[in-house]
Amino acid sequence: MESYKHSQKTIIFLIISVTIISSCAHVNNPWGKDALYPINKNRIFHAARTSILDYQTIVPAFSCAFFYYFKLDNKTSKWLSSETPVFGSNKNAQEASDILNDLLKYETFLTTLIVPSGDKLGDWIFYKTKGICVEYSAFCISKGATAFLKDKTNRKRPDSSDDRSFPSGHTSNAISYSTLSNRNLEYLENHYVVKYIQTFNILLAASVGYARIEGKRHYPSDVFAAFSLSYFINSFIYDAFLGRSKSNISLKFYSFGHSKSFYFSIGF
Repeated sequence: MESYKHSQKTIIFLIISVTIISSCAHVNNPWGKDALYPINKNRIFHAARTSILDYQTIVPAFSCAFFYYFKLDNKTSKWLSSETPVFGSNKNAQEASDILNDLLKYETFLTTLIVPSGDKLGDWIFYKTKGICVEYSAFCISKGATAFLKDKTNRKRPDSSDDRSFPSGHTSNAISYSTLSNRNLEYLENHYVVKYIQTFNILLAASVGYARIEGKRHYPSDVFAAFSLSYFINSFIYDAFLGRSKSNISLKFYSFGHSKSFYFSIGF
């Protein structure tokens, strides 16, 4: 349990850091101002393109296919759940996945509240309400899609407790929380601490997925599928209907006379 307490202290420190830097943050476009209305078709198309091309969608999707196609699920799950190299036991791993999920959830609530929205109280309440509606919708749709796939695939868990293994619900929720928090943090510009927190959130969410494997509750492909699906849904809905300060992926073409050049970049 000491490692769990250490994780709690770490996330509390990071949350305090976010709170401090948010107090001096300023954005030209307050969070939630452009949420829901008016509908921007160009923003929707751009959000769909960047979300599906994002490495957090692509890499887990290919990893899921790799583990399933090469039949590595059973072997990997059995080894990790029997050796328990990180958490020491299946029970500890399951408890850790719950604790880490809760920490990510609390951070999402906090970042939603502290991100700059409006100078006037009326504007602040209105913008926050619209933004929260978008975030809650993204979370619910992701959770619903995960439940739908569980019902349709009927995959038995590694511990044979039931047939709702694919995809991982815990991982889906963790990725929802980390994605929404990281998107919120992008409104706190010019603060290098934010990038470290965003990276930490991704690792924390990935740890939830790993804990579900070591806890003998899921196969690797369950976790990777949930990661890819949840990230795509949450990032797309957030970017399309709430807005975003910048994009993870940039695709640009430049033409100079007869020569053409291609620019591609990835960032947090």
